[in-house]
Amino acid sequence: MEGILTELMAAIYAARLDPPPQALPEHYAAEVKRLRHLCEGHRTDEHPALRLVVRKVLYDWKVILRPLAKPLLPLSNNAAEQALRHWVISRYISHGTRSEEGSRAPCYPGFGIGE
Repeated sequence: MEGILTELMAAIYAARLDPPPQALPEHYAAEVKRLRHLCEGHRTDEHPALRLVVRKVLYDWKVILRPLAKPLLPLSNNAAEQALRHWVISRYISHGTRSEEGSRAPCYPGFGIGE
């Protein structure tokens, strides 16, 4: 599974630099089918980590493989998570809010709120 995913990622990165003559989903259809077969086969595996990973891959199958059709899409949501990180930390530090007014008031470090 790792080898197939590595191959697909390399094809996506290459397509970003130089679009291939054949669309990636058609070119890599056999690899995608093999990956699906492997995931389905390990869906009930006795190893809990493997079972969890393949179930998550199968659940998000279309999203995970979308960059094959649109190579310019990011391969992860890391940028979105980093953009939200400071809000999550702020919520953690302030322990959330307990009123509607508190929910509307942002808690920014350095503004004297909660210091």
